[in-house]
Amino acid sequence: MKKQIVFMLCILLLVLPLQIHATVTPGKGIEITKENVQAFVEQMFEENMEEYQIPGAVILVVKDNEILYEQGFGYANLEQELKVDPSQSFFRIGSVSKLFTATAIMQLVEQGLVDLEADVNEYLTYFQIDTQQFQPIRVKHLLTHTPGFDERFFGMAAEHYSKRLPLREYLKENQPQMIREPGQYIQYSNYGMGILGLVIEEVSGLSYEEYIEKHILKPLNMNDTYVAMNAAVEEQLAREYFPRGEHFQEEPLYDYHYPPAGSFVATAEDMAKFMLLHLNEGTWNGTTVINESTAKLMHERQFSQHPNVQGFGYGFFERLQNSHRFLEHGGNTGGTNSMLMIDKERNIGIFTSNNGFAGGLLSYYFPSHFINHFYPMSQSVVAMETAAQPVEEGLKRYEGSYYTNRYSHEDASKITLAMAPPIKVSQDTDHSLIVQNLGQESTFIQVEPLVFMNPETEQYLAFEEDGKGQITHLFYPDSFVYEKGTWYQNAMLHGILFGVFVLFSVATGLFLIIKLIKKLVSRNKQRNSTETKQSWYKDAGKLNMLICLSFLLFLVVLVTGFLQMDGIAAVFIELPLAVQLALYIPLITLILVLIQGFALIFAWLSRSGTVFKRLYYTTVLFLAMSVLLILNYYNMIGI
Repeated sequence: MKKQIVFMLCILLLVLPLQIHATVTPGKGIEITKENVQAFVEQMFEENMEEYQIPGAVILVVKDNEILYEQGFGYANLEQELKVDPSQSFFRIGSVSKLFTATAIMQLVEQGLVDLEADVNEYLTYFQIDTQQFQPIRVKHLLTHTPGFDERFFGMAAEHYSKRLPLREYLKENQPQMIREPGQYIQYSNYGMGILGLVIEEVSGLSYEEYIEKHILKPLNMNDTYVAMNAAVEEQLAREYFPRGEHFQEEPLYDYHYPPAGSFVATAEDMAKFMLLHLNEGTWNGTTVINESTAKLMHERQFSQHPNVQGFGYGFFERLQNSHRFLEHGGNTGGTNSMLMIDKERNIGIFTSNNGFAGGLLSYYFPSHFINHFYPMSQSVVAMETAAQPVEEGLKRYEGSYYTNRYSHEDASKITLAMAPPIKVSQDTDHSLIVQNLGQESTFIQVEPLVFMNPETEQYLAFEEDGKGQITHLFYPDSFVYEKGTWYQNAMLHGILFGVFVLFSVATGLFLIIKLIKKLVSRNKQRNSTETKQSWYKDAGKLNMLICLSFLLFLVVLVTGFLQMDGIAAVFIELPLAVQLALYIPLITLILVLIQGFALIFAWLSRSGTVFKRLYYTTVLFLAMSVLLILNYYNMIGI
């Protein structure tokens, strides 16, 4: 069961890259020295790498402008028995790449070539973003993940890096629809960061790769960093692995169609230079990449859903924990999991990466554990738990399940909502809530209307209400937005209805097989000549069988398609033909359900057949209609 939970959570990390904040009781704060960091890291990695089946990992910590600690664990390449080396092993850093894109945009801003307040369409010549009835998308919206785009997952990657499309072509042909006003809500957007990469190309006259190499990588002597996967890095690349029992399956060398959002490849030692650049306000080793004022602008909070809840700088996530503020960004490619975090107050930076599918849990939980180990907690905050008094009368209105707002409204990748456990909120006392998220339970005390604080970590969550006082949104300490769900969004309910209909359909299929065998065995083919044969579209029994058989056909074709997918990263690539075909089969089921509805109305009115049969057929019809509604909810009818 534990492995199944881990697999589900990692699927979630793969499709919905999150900044997960673990809740661990903070210690008294230990001095950050090489010896203390080494002891902490080695214990944590040794305990977790085997548990999460991680072949290799790297970690590097900088402090006071030098590398304090660096270490490689395990293997970068199992077949070649190549061990991880912080100075030589290339890791795909995933969405940490976005920090380079943001840095490049801010270079152009300080040169007066890009205006943060400008409509991004002013910089696009190859195509224009269709904002429909909404306000223009401004450059600052893209930097803070608030452009209002819908999400698309399918087709975002090529099956091999050599088949990656030109940036402008991919962005033009795969533009998502607008679903909300720019600047209204945070919704993490890979496409939006890809648009910023195109702005860099349009303004500079260079390709994105050429610009980054010339203006960031070379000035910092980051000679072991590449904008995208290529043949030069294959030999030293930390290959990506998916666990198969006691063994590992190597993932193919796929790559994203928009490098500005997640295609960079780098060594840990090169990432140290990038961290030191930002820790020193844009200048490192005698080279100024961005001005001090520009760096500070990047690092300051630029958008948050609520003043008490962490948000975004330009490119950077905020993390507010244990009375301290950190800047960070995670990255997940489906097989490599990375995290970069800096503390400007103490001049500390951490970069870690690993090459196991389930390693996403380690890389995302690591910062919280590090902070709780080395950063003391404010005693005044701890004391709040006993001093807290009710702020408003009753907290029942906050109770419910809250779902991420980052999902596709257009395609079947919305099914990720069913795999993403919602955040569950329930009342604890008159002044506190119990919040359950990814298997962890935390207590949040109300400090003002709509605002609660965790006294163990000093992290806040806030709620949004509509004009009637009904709670609509939750702003969680991971910088993301969660929408309050309704009863019909419950994934468990969906699973139960789906499972029961599968049982009915399988039973119907077995019944038909047995009936066919009996017919073949029996030699008595005499028929009652007086028997009247009813047309299939009027026969509730035959329609019932056809509905169940059409659903079984859908399941068989769908599963066949999934089995054709090569590796876990295939969810980013084009859906197999069998899956695409499967999504059209429910249209046949829908037609049969409509016909059955009329047939059953006639059967009940005319009282034809036994009551038991009519009840049975009505039950199957109800289940079929429910499953069709569920499939439609997840955009799994047609494509």
